[in-house]
Amino acid sequence: MDSKPTVSIIGGAGAFGSGLAYRLAKAGYGTIIGSCREAKAAKAAAALAADIPGSAIKAMTNRTAAESGDLSIRDTTDLSIRIMK
Repeated sequence: MDSKPTVSIIGGAGAFGSGLAYRLAKAGYGTIIGSCREAKAAKAAAALAADIPGSAIKAMTNRTAAESGDLSIRDTTDLSIRIMK
């Protein structure tokens, strides 16, 4: 494979998802941050893109992100915390 896949992070606008997106983008992967609110994803993507010049970070709704990436990762951090309480 000549190029790296594009990775979608579903629920990626939070702290865990943004951290993962940062690491993937820094490693040269196309990265899509998904959120239930596209504006929230756009804010997270803009912050990361400012830190990583030339990166390919996009923002989308969760559904569109899941359909657009070559690989999808779901951030379930909040759900896991709720289950443990």
